[in-house]
Amino acid sequence: MASRQLDVLMGTISAEDAVLNIAEHHLSILPAGTIPSHPAELLGSTAMRRALDTLRTRFDRILIDMPPVAPLADVSIALGLADGLLMIVRAGVTPKPAIERALSGLDAAKVLGLVLNDAGAAGSAYADGYHYVAG
Repeated sequence: MASRQLDVLMGTISAEDAVLNIAEHHLSILPAGTIPSHPAELLGSTAMRRALDTLRTRFDRILIDMPPVAPLADVSIALGLADGLLMIVRAGVTPKPAIERALSGLDAAKVLGLVLNDAGAAGSAYADGYHYVAG
């Protein structure tokens, strides 16, 4: 069950059958499972495009959780399949030059925005961890 996405890309199960529904949270997920030896090849495959096309007919929004932008090619490959990118940055940890380098290597038209994560730990006056930053 943990390797459902890999099973979809290998053609042993359909995308529709691989999706797990979590009704109490109104959420459906497709677990990634075991990381294959060459994940970039699978991300750029025809099977991946077919799986996403199938899922787009069933869902309004599809989120693809990816590893950090650098140094892997995975994000660049997946961005070619995605409508947009939302970058997550950890407050007080990710240096500004690293963010700028990551953004410079991406298609700016697809970058939807940036989320500042763990902002409560950065010494803000907001006790609840919510922060608004104008960009």
